[in-house]
Amino acid sequence: MKIRDIISEDFVNYKKPSMFINMGKCDWKCCTELGIDISICQNSDMAQMPEIDIDSNKIANMYISNPITEAIVIGGLEPFYEFSELMDLVSELRKHTNDDIVIYTGYYPYEIPDKLLYLSQYDNIIIKFGRFIPNNDKHLDEVLGIELASKNQYAVKLNKGVQKIIKAMANNNGYCPCKIIKNEDTKCCCLEFKNQYNGNCHCGIFSK
Repeated sequence: MKIRDIISEDFVNYKKPSMFINMGKCDWKCCTELGIDISICQNSDMAQMPEIDIDSNKIANMYISNPITEAIVIGGLEPFYEFSELMDLVSELRKHTNDDIVIYTGYYPYEIPDKLLYLSQYDNIIIKFGRFIPNNDKHLDEVLGIELASKNQYAVKLNKGVQKIIKAMANNNGYCPCKIIKNEDTKCCCLEFKNQYNGNCHCGIFSK
C-alpha cells in the first residue's frame, strides 16, 4: 500500500498513545465544495510528500512491537479515497490486535454506507466524520479526547454486526431509518445522536 508517512508514537490525534498513518490521496472535497484553493487545507503540505510503498503486514508488525502505543490512527489525506488499501490494513491489523482503530475522514456516514458495511464486521472501529471548514469553531470531541478543527466534525464508534441497519439507512437515502421526518437533522448521524452524551444511537449503528 502507498502512504505518505508513519508516526510511530503520536500523542495529539487520539486520547491514547497511537501509531499515526498518513494515507496518500484525496479528492479535496472540503475545498472544492467551498470554492477555495486546496492550499487552505490543513493537510495540503502532506500531498507534496513522496509516497512510501509499504506492506500492511509490516505496519502491523511495527505496531505490535511497540509497547507504548495503544491505538492506530489512520488519517489525512483521505483514507476512504483508497478504501481497498484501507480495508487491507484494517484486516491485517485485526489479525494481530483488537486495539482501537481510529479513522479520520471528511465524509459523513450517509455518504459512505457501502464502506461502513465492510468496516462493521470489526470491533473497536472509531471514525471521525465531517469536512474541514477553515476558520471554524474548534471544539473538544469527547470520543477522541482532543479538539477538532470544525464544529461540524465529530467522532463515533461504529458498532459491530449492524449491516442490516446500515443497509436500511442506505435504502432510506442516508436518513435515519428510525425517523419519520427527512431533513438535515435526520441524516445519519442524526442531530439527536450528535447531541447525545453517550450510549448507542437509536438505530444502533453508532455509539459514544
